Amino acid sequence: MIPEEQRQQVRVLDVAAGTGWVGSQLHQKGFTNIDAVEPSGGMMNILNNTGVYTRKYQEFIGFGQCTVPEDSYDVVVVCGSLCRGHIPVEGINDMIQVAKPGGLVAILMRKECLLTAEEYKDKLEAHMDHLEKTNVWQKEVKKTVANYFCGKEGTVFIYRVL
Repeated sequence: MIPEEQRQQVRVLDVAAGTGWVGSQLHQKGFTNIDAVEPSGGMMNILNNTGVYTRKYQEFIGFGQCTVPEDSYDVVVVCGSLCRGHIPVEGINDMIQVAKPGGLVAILMRKECLLTAEEYKDKLEAHMDHLEKTNVWQKEVKKTVANYFCGKEGTVFIYRVL
């Protein structure tokens, strides 16, 4: 979605960055301005070793205490952290808040979490739909991905912040 020649100018926030795998993959694709938000000090130590992150925020997303600057990122990505016991549905609001108007929010998650995790079943998509109906963002992509993780299907959502 982002042309290769523009990737060095794009500001990316990797939410719940964990070991930094997503940031490393984005860096290999030409993105060089990548920041991370990660609550775990141990994971933060590991992602520091990737050398691909500019700014790092050690905090949780979705609990109303986000210190990441508002309207700062062209792309906000969360991969694999919308699962049981991790980011609450309200974390979507924080991701939108830190994205620039016109920016993208990309959510990648196991399909089973969307359908069976008590935190998200009948709640996450309803919240995302509400945000779309109230003109907060617009859905660009929703697709199922085979063999997303350990042979399980994944769901990819990409929204554009309005």
